[in-house]
Amino acid sequence: MKDKNSRPKFLIYVLGARFFKQSLRSWEKSAGFTLIELLVVVAIVVIVSVAGFINVTNYRNKQILVNSANQVAAVLHDVQNRSVSQQSGLRWGIRLTNATSSSADTYQTFSGTSYATSSVDRTFYLSNGTQFGEPGNGFSVDEIFSPITGQLGVNKIISLVTGKEDGLVGDIILRSQGTITTRQENGLIGYWHLDEGVATTTYDASGMGNFGSASGTVWISGSNCKAGSCLSFNTPSFQRVLISTSTSLSSRATLTLSAWVYPTGNGGSDTMSTIIQGLSSPAYYLSFNDSVNALSCYWYGTTPAGYHTTSNNSVPLNQWSHLVCVWDGSNINQYINGLLASTTSVTGVGISPTLVVIGAETTARQFQGTIDEVRIYNRALTSTEILNLYNDLK
Repeated sequence: MKDKNSRPKFLIYVLGARFFKQSLRSWEKSAGFTLIELLVVVAIVVIVSVAGFINVTNYRNKQILVNSANQVAAVLHDVQNRSVSQQSGLRWGIRLTNATSSSADTYQTFSGTSYATSSVDRTFYLSNGTQFGEPGNGFSVDEIFSPITGQLGVNKIISLVTGKEDGLVGDIILRSQGTITTRQENGLIGYWHLDEGVATTTYDASGMGNFGSASGTVWISGSNCKAGSCLSFNTPSFQRVLISTSTSLSSRATLTLSAWVYPTGNGGSDTMSTIIQGLSSPAYYLSFNDSVNALSCYWYGTTPAGYHTTSNNSVPLNQWSHLVCVWDGSNINQYINGLLASTTSVTGVGISPTLVVIGAETTARQFQGTIDEVRIYNRALTSTEILNLYNDLK
């Protein structure tokens, strides 16, 4: 059964039009109905109609992503089964390609231990204008399943977007043990898998175009990352990813910051090692407090001011932790590994960033360790959503 709240609200437009016609007739018949009142009615009808149109469009885009993600996942399952059964006595894999031209992105099934054009079995195209957000523009990803077990070498997340900069993302989560699941995201305004593994550009899988530029960082791959590749940051060098912001990153009322981190020691001379920061003198922080090994969150413009920090040793060294800072308009909620660790009541409106950085604000606030799967939402994620994100890659 479909959730009634998710159905397109076509009635909004219909009722608005009827209300307008009735009001127009009343105005024609009644001398007391002024032109100003009519204009007010027209404005209301336009606002309601536009809201209904946006709702219908978002619903349609969500369904397109759901269908596309399910189609790709179905092919992944099929390839996995063929590898498990060793069809034709071979292993089987899939190559997913983000085309650099105007042609549709593709995914191809192939046989053998590595991709070759001669071993391609079938070629599929993403439909209805959907695109890969991950792999990034011009990149391909090969996933080859092990025979008998159907396992993969490492975790990997494939992302699909509508290409309309609407914050909608369809994720396909591939676990190393062989599970394949899908998840639909909304409100994503920045999403960096950090899976490029080469060069300095970090692509934004949210479809918003908020690409980053890595400076001094070291690419890591394989089991040393949470999914795909990741970035290593080390003191005393000044190493970070710099993202020039657009209006899509200017959320001020509600916000969620999320990242997987693997701290290995103290960062710069300041105790606050930057993981995600919105810079605007500044705007907000998700930081690792390396003096007590804890998560610290701060959004400038809210009261009480200052860093809000979880308990000592809540973020241990030399292991992966999933850290989340949530501003819901009334509280700053901090989550560690899917669980609520701290809540602080706040008032005020946060400051919008002009830049976003990952890994360091300055050399004094350089993070020491590895960062992976960074996300920024323009809304407050629920506790269930945060737990799901953690469970995807725990």
